[in-house]
Amino acid sequence: MTEFGDFLKKQIENTGESISAVARGAGVERTTLHKAISGERTLSYIAMQKLMNYFHMSPHEKNVFTEYYNMQMQGRKFFNTRKMIVNLLKELSELPVGNQKHSPEFLAEYIESRKDDCTIWSGTYAVRNIMRRLIDCELKEKTPQIRIFLPAEDEFMMYYLYNIFSEYETGLEVTHIIPYLVYQGIDREEGMKILSRVLPLVLTASEQYRPYFYYSRSEILAVPFPFYMITGKSLLLISENFEKACEVPFWNFREHYGIHFTQALKKCVPMMTVQKDIFTVLKAYSHTVEKSSYYTFMNQPCMGKFYTNELIERKIKKEFPYREKLVAESQRRFSELASVTKEYFTFFTASGLKEFMETGIISDIPRQVIDLVTEKERYQLVENLKNEIAEDKIMGRVVNDERLSLPHYLSFSVNAQNKVDIFTLQQDQQDESIYNIHIDEPLIGASFLDFVHFLPKSEYVFSKEQTLEIIDKLLRNP
Repeated sequence: MTEFGDFLKKQIENTGESISAVARGAGVERTTLHKAISGERTLSYIAMQKLMNYFHMSPHEKNVFTEYYNMQMQGRKFFNTRKMIVNLLKELSELPVGNQKHSPEFLAEYIESRKDDCTIWSGTYAVRNIMRRLIDCELKEKTPQIRIFLPAEDEFMMYYLYNIFSEYETGLEVTHIIPYLVYQGIDREEGMKILSRVLPLVLTASEQYRPYFYYSRSEILAVPFPFYMITGKSLLLISENFEKACEVPFWNFREHYGIHFTQALKKCVPMMTVQKDIFTVLKAYSHTVEKSSYYTFMNQPCMGKFYTNELIERKIKKEFPYREKLVAESQRRFSELASVTKEYFTFFTASGLKEFMETGIISDIPRQVIDLVTEKERYQLVENLKNEIAEDKIMGRVVNDERLSLPHYLSFSVNAQNKVDIFTLQQDQQDESIYNIHIDEPLIGASFLDFVHFLPKSEYVFSKEQTLEIIDKLLRNP
């Protein structure tokens, strides 16, 4: 029996009625209801709505029932990875992106007499505390660096590093090897779990945090301290459940682990790479486009396929260094978008479209190098977008922001080769934090590719007709 069938059966039992009586009362076929409970058949959406009304479900019960229904319709694996992407986007939407930071004078002092023997720390709180104190101590060094071999599910380490990079100016360099556990074959959910922990930290620390991974199929059985953290002066060995840690003061042990870490790093793959050079970022945009497909979601619709060479030539600022190179690279990128033959998917928010129509700011090109488009140009671009959505030449949909949050400072693209690219969008002209994060892990990419194909028929976006109505309203009442 599925979760949906089990929940449905309990609801029927709570009424004290027979299945036949419930079927008659709700207006659902008795055979259909029987088979829905056993998992042999899926109810229609209308039948599900009728049952929710008949059972007088509370809002919480409706949410649970609908979630189980969607899980049954989509399959547990796909439902879970899609849900993870939705939750990740929500978390990124709420992530503070301010640039104001402070000096590290706040750091707690670590005045601990060094002993000649190892120190064992017991209990989760004690282990977390020594991890924090060793990191704080390392931050006082001229060139602080930490090498860690820990699973990404260690929330304490990820959150503490996030706090350091988001609040303080620091030269700390962190290299992180992450075991990607795949006990029962390749698991997309594990990849999404890792990404949900790592991506906020990469967005905050940029190139100062470098995550690597390797696929692991072996269980940890006979190793008391399988994980470790190396700082400039310390080696901390950590148990699998984070309830014990061993601080090793001997320099030769630390040096041995450092050599082993370096050798292990060569066998790992970068979880993601970060590029900041503007021309490299523009080339990365091109990597997201294939002859037959282009998939993206961000606050503003991608109207790049409508940018003519003449428009680009006219809008790239005359005073920008290497202007000719930038114009050529931009024209190449947008001509590739214009030549996409089959699937052109762009998901965007109504507020992002409205902002474009009010300001003329294009998100596809860094703000410091491009002039605003005129009011006439804006309306023509949006009119082109509307027409191609109406003719099914573009899969363009407005996001239902009550169900799905898109980070206003990020643009996501995925290609048919399961490669994901995330681009930061400038908040204003003084903001120079534009860069590209490239993710080449195929399971994560497959999850995102599935997600964009799932979106058009999901509750997370408005229908074609609703989308056209929203666009038309903005055109008529800017």
